[in-house]
Amino acid sequence: MDLDLLQDTERLAHMSDTLNLEDNANKYLFSPATHIMFLLKEYERLREYVKLQEKICCSYGIDGMLLPSDILKRMRDVLFYFGSHESATYMFCCLKAELCYEQEEFFDDIMRRVEERLASCSDATEQARLIEICFKIRRIYSVFQK
Repeated sequence: MDLDLLQDTERLAHMSDTLNLEDNANKYLFSPATHIMFLLKEYERLREYVKLQEKICCSYGIDGMLLPSDILKRMRDVLFYFGSHESATYMFCCLKAELCYEQEEFFDDIMRRVEERLASCSDATEQARLIEICFKIRRIYSVFQK
């Protein structure tokens, strides 16, 4: 069992809980300056979240798979061009919802991508590596669910 990977996965789960979408309405009911401060802090936390997802994907050997990092760019644009506008919070939260995978969806997405690569792969060595990745993901996820 890869202990570093398990710790990263647990950190990601905690971060996913921290970035819960249900608390958005309460956070952004303040003055425009406080409002933009919360959004900027949230943006930084989301950047950390994406970095951790990428690190976990690399640990599974699927670093060529891109996560929705374009969403971070769109979030940054919303904050810096429309941050004080009323609809900025709504746009930000919609983008946040796209970005914040539930943990199970994150694992399912990784599995789907690995299985797609496995189905299209003809090299026996690469197939063996991808099968090992599938087993590793399932082991980590089963520990994570306990």
